[in-house]
Amino acid sequence: NMGQIRYCYEKGLQVEPSLKGRVAVSFVIGAGGQVSTARVQHSSVESRQLEGCIVGRLKGFKFPRPVA
Repeated sequence: NMGQIRYCYEKGLQVEPSLKGRVAVSFVIGAGGQVSTARVQHSSVESRQLEGCIVGRLKGFKFPRPVA
């Protein structure tokens, strides 16, 4: 899944070549392994486009279902 996050960063670099910083995202994984909620917790990037791309991609991630 990191490739999808990297895609967002590379896409952001095309718009703003000096793009740099950190984006912290909080998310909840539902019982079925899907991401039920995701949001930017903190960002020093100053790019709503990059932040939105990361959150959007994260919401599509699938995780293994819990055993119990």
